[in-house]
Amino acid sequence: GLPADARLYDASAPTVRLATRDPADALQTLLARDHHHVLLEGGPTLAGAFLATGLVDRVVAYVAPLLIGDGPAAVTGAGVTTISGAHRLAVDSVTQVGPDLRVVARVVREPAAAAANPTTTTNEEP
Repeated sequence: GLPADARLYDASAPTVRLATRDPADALQTLLARDHHHVLLEGGPTLAGAFLATGLVDRVVAYVAPLLIGDGPAAVTGAGVTTISGAHRLAVDSVTQVGPDLRVVARVVREPAAAAANPTTTTNEEP
């Protein structure tokens, strides 16, 4: 568990501790508290759990201009075993933030939706 004195529990923002590890149950609990938008910020297991259940509609990813070789996966447990079963994304924007790139993309539910919107590219200072 988390320490009781973790800054997570300060008054800077509401904190909700959920009694479930099921993504759909978690979102239902948050919706009941009138939270309609949720930012998932965690590791590959959290991302994979929500992707596997079809509960992700947008991905914001940061790409650094580095090649580091072996490392942790960005997503695990997403239910993908083949390229044809991959979760497809339609890129909405690519923004340079310092040396990094921020990619904003929608999860594509139907193949035709991937071509619906053109990609935009912008530059921002960090």
